[in-house]
Amino acid sequence: MIKRIDTKSGKTISYVYNLKDEDYRIVSERLEMDEEKIKNVIDEEIFTPRISKSDWEIYKLYYPTVKKPVIDKEVTSYEINPIVICMREDKVVILDDDYFEDFYDFVEEYAELRDDILEENRFFLNMLHKISQSLYKYVRILIGEHDKIETVLREQQSNEKLISLSEVEQGFYVYNIAMRNLNYVVENLKEDEQFSQYEEYMTRILQEINFTLDLSSSYCEICKTTRETYSSYIGNNMNITMKVLAAATILITVPNMIFGFYGMNVKLPLQDKGFFALGIIFVIMVALMVVLWKYLKKKVL
Repeated sequence: MIKRIDTKSGKTISYVYNLKDEDYRIVSERLEMDEEKIKNVIDEEIFTPRISKSDWEIYKLYYPTVKKPVIDKEVTSYEINPIVICMREDKVVILDDDYFEDFYDFVEEYAELRDDILEENRFFLNMLHKISQSLYKYVRILIGEHDKIETVLREQQSNEKLISLSEVEQGFYVYNIAMRNLNYVVENLKEDEQFSQYEEYMTRILQEINFTLDLSSSYCEICKTTRETYSSYIGNNMNITMKVLAAATILITVPNMIFGFYGMNVKLPLQDKGFFALGIIFVIMVALMVVLWKYLKKKVL
């Protein structure tokens, strides 16, 4: 799908998303760029530089996404999708393998507000700033998810919640990759002469990126510590349960042994005494079990 925005200043913005084979052909003609090169730059399985400057200035960035769980699967996936921004003279082309609705709305609204004086370098920096803000927004969402899961774990420990916590931890690491990539691009732009007039603005963007990166990295460690703490707690509870079951098994062995002994088809002491003998055997059995229980409670439990 291709959406084109024409401005009064003569500049053209093309937002290309959910690319099909036909879209690649059209974009290739408009950009005067090899179709295979366009596919490669958006394909995550093929390594491409984050910044490439030749006839086109190409910048590869990542924006955050959240994929909600499907039926019968309580796992939320936190991912990043590539977005490639190509600039040349009066053209700006944004290649989005998926569709980042917030980003497209921002581009459309920005183009309307700056219709007469759309300066591509300023516009590009505003796009980077928008991605930085989106990453911060999604990091805050992850923090909320972590706090929610930890509250549940305090009340009731479960492996399902630990799995959810590990997904949140993975989300922080994934978003860190996107932020480091964005930080790399902005740092390089600061050294570019054509962006020198926006140095103060880029410094502010870098401060926001670094703050978000520090926040996300800190919660990576918090998630790890929380997960390991509750994993140990669940493991300890399991050990206590196994000890109780083991003690119960040992106690049950006493009556099993006595009844099994008197179940043999041979003559045994007290066999002819009737219910009186049964009472004596029962008392002896209970006494042995009490002694054994006190010993186990002192030494094992």
